[in-house]
Amino acid sequence: ASGKASLADDSGLVVPALDGALGIYSARWAGPGKDFAMAMNRIETELKQRGINPVGTSAYFVCVLSLGLPDGRMH
Repeated sequence: ASGKASLADDSGLVVPALDGALGIYSARWAGPGKDFAMAMNRIETELKQRGINPVGTSAYFVCVLSLGLPDGRMH
């Protein structure tokens, strides 16, 4: 719409033991103040509620970029 190239990104922490949660919603887990210590506490609590020991539980970070060009091509 702008006639210029546009770049967008999103990223997040994925915890397979939480069925892939947080993902792109990681910031929402941190609350309005973006308190990521709060998010880590919530992860720990949710793992424990599922009977999973948080120590040694794996997680990984994912990032996605999207590039839209004026001619309509998307990458």
